Amino acid sequence: MPEEAAEKRFQPSPRKLQRAREKGHVPRSQELTYLATLAVLILALAILGRHLLNWCIRSIGHGMTADPSLVEGTGSLVGFLKDQAILCLYATGPLLLALLIAAIVGSVALGGYTFSGDALQFRWEQINPAENIKNLVNSRALVGLIIAVAKLLLISVVAWLYVRSQIGRLIALRWAWSGQILSEACRMILGLCIRVGLVLVVITLADMLYQYWRYRQDLMMTTEELKQEQRDTEGAPEVKARLRRMRVAMLMQKIRQEVPKADVVVVNPTHVAVALRYDNQTMDAPKVVAKGADLMADRIRQIATAYGVPIVHRPELARTIYATVAVGQSIPHELYVAVAEVLAMIYRLRHARRRRR
Repeated sequence: MPEEAAEKRFQPSPRKLQRAREKGHVPRSQELTYLATLAVLILALAILGRHLLNWCIRSIGHGMTADPSLVEGTGSLVGFLKDQAILCLYATGPLLLALLIAAIVGSVALGGYTFSGDALQFRWEQINPAENIKNLVNSRALVGLIIAVAKLLLISVVAWLYVRSQIGRLIALRWAWSGQILSEACRMILGLCIRVGLVLVVITLADMLYQYWRYRQDLMMTTEELKQEQRDTEGAPEVKARLRRMRVAMLMQKIRQEVPKADVVVVNPTHVAVALRYDNQTMDAPKVVAKGADLMADRIRQIATAYGVPIVHRPELARTIYATVAVGQSIPHELYVAVAEVLAMIYRLRHARRRRR
């Protein structure tokens, strides 16, 4: 396994990340879920704390002053308990719903929402004792244990320091009435939750960074995996090379067919060559019948020389036509004058040559 980890030197490709997401493998932080639910709890206590406190006082008072005859009949007792359950639902229902939403949002905040049937499939290794023992002693479990212990220690220290700072208030409550005790308890719980929440913010940030790093490490690719993915997406190098050779062969065949029919080849002495043809009976403007650069340009010049096609050195015109006009297209209007001058010169030379004969 260390050798395999050492071989994984390449960052995961977009395709591998997408496949992992389709399988439900995305970064998740359990600490972020805890922090989200605690944040909602703190907010709820700050906004609804007095409402919940008043409900607790009324509920306790109602229970202590209830009619003793309730215990004499099952129906009366059931009705009383039903009323209390409804009151409890009204009082705590919004809070429980908010906590549920916070837990859902916190669980998908890091990696986003994803659903995969692959994660629901049963696997024998899930109930294999050997695999489970191996999972307990791997690096991921060790890091999780370290985070849990650190979180427990930090929260314990923060809670102890806060409670110690409130000793005076707690002692003073022995002479207070029940409403004051509950109000002060609610305030202390809120203060403790805020301090624990601040600790969890630090732990959550560290856990999110670790989980994202661990996720990327798990998907790192070996050289062989990278080559295989390139074959899957772009085709095997041998196939690509063969296709490239076929395209070059087809292009060379077309050049051998078209260059001998050209009226002139315009060149930028060594790098670019463009073959032009014009028939005033069938064409509105001269057309590019072949073009090429470097080795292809040299081949066009060789064929033109072999078949007696005139070669004219016009570097700027050759570069412009090569860059702007595709094979089979006509010359654009802005190049008419320059091309016409070249063709006129070729026609004059051709006419003079015929007169000498």
